[in-house]
Amino acid sequence: MHIQLWNFAEGLFVFENSTLEHLMDVLAQWYDIKKVNYTDDKLRKIHFTGNLKRYGSAERIMKAIMMACDVNIVLQNDTLSVSN
Repeated sequence: MHIQLWNFAEGLFVFENSTLEHLMDVLAQWYDIKKVNYTDDKLRKIHFTGNLKRYGSAERIMKAIMMACDVNIVLQNDTLSVSN
């Protein structure tokens, strides 16, 4: 189960029990990222609940996700790589 809300008044992405895969897909669309690679398919199923500022830099959002989900995320050109 995942719920993604847009809190436009606050400029937030709001995620409740979203998979990391869903979260990365949403951010890829927002930041025009063409591809997301995972070193292990289990990473796709990690769950995330939280609010992220929509207008922040991609790097700042990735740091928050890395801390919350205990993963490494590297953005290079238009590709995200997710590893543990």
